[in-house]
Amino acid sequence: MNFPNSIAVFLWQSFLADIFPPGDREASLASRNSIATIAGTATTLITGFLLTSLSRNKSQLITFYQIAFVIAFFIGIIEVITLLMHKERKNAAYAEVSTNGNKISLDFLINLPKHKEYFVFIICVIIFHFTWQMAWPLFLTYEVDYLKTNEMWAAIISTINGIAMAYGYRFWGRFSKNNGNSAAITIASLGMALAPFFYSISTKIYHVTYFVALTGFSVSGVMLLLLNSLYEVSPRENRTSFIAFYNLVTNITLVISPWIGMRLSHFTGIKNAFLIVGFLRILSGLTFLIRHKKQQVEA
Repeated sequence: MNFPNSIAVFLWQSFLADIFPPGDREASLASRNSIATIAGTATTLITGFLLTSLSRNKSQLITFYQIAFVIAFFIGIIEVITLLMHKERKNAAYAEVSTNGNKISLDFLINLPKHKEYFVFIICVIIFHFTWQMAWPLFLTYEVDYLKTNEMWAAIISTINGIAMAYGYRFWGRFSKNNGNSAAITIASLGMALAPFFYSISTKIYHVTYFVALTGFSVSGVMLLLLNSLYEVSPRENRTSFIAFYNLVTNITLVISPWIGMRLSHFTGIKNAFLIVGFLRILSGLTFLIRHKKQQVEA
């Protein structure tokens, strides 16, 4: 299931880079992400309400889940059809220039340090994603096992989170255009680091609704600005390979870091694990600050 999805993600990112010129990417991606978030949030809210209100037992609930998956599949087919309708402008000044070296190989890895801005960005990304992804299973485990969430609360939390993200995409798009991607991503990543601390002091599931707007607002900034920064530092020549390598390293951290996060919670307890991960997130966010300061000095 995840194999074709992984391929689709980086090809989608490469496709967007060829569609929008550099000066318009921030606003275009912010609008696209905002609209997608609103649509996703509405779907989540309606689905969560229907799953909770219509099902009277676990057997019915499973049936409704299966129906939802089938509907999602057909909507996915429609998405593929609409993507095939796009006409690429391959002669545009910002479109990728592909050569025989457009593949991830040993030579590609050896030459990575020559692309200094991209290389420094990738180091920051690896550190940041490692600490970001460590908390993912902890959040889910805490909500299910400790806060006793259900489909309705999941829908409410997702709705608040989605509204904050929809607004956040547009805010961060404007902020980055005025202040630069490096400064914006530093602030957004530090805001996102607060989530584990908030979870550690939550004792009821409704407590999550108190802070999820702030964390969702910060996450939208990180997601948008990481992509903007990737476009900013990736060379036009063989850009797909640089985007693919970015996705490769983030998927490698995704394999390792959630497992380490769960192992950490087994050794220290889940609340202590939240505190440790929170401090690690702050440190990883500071790597973007160091990168930003270094760019200012070199400029």
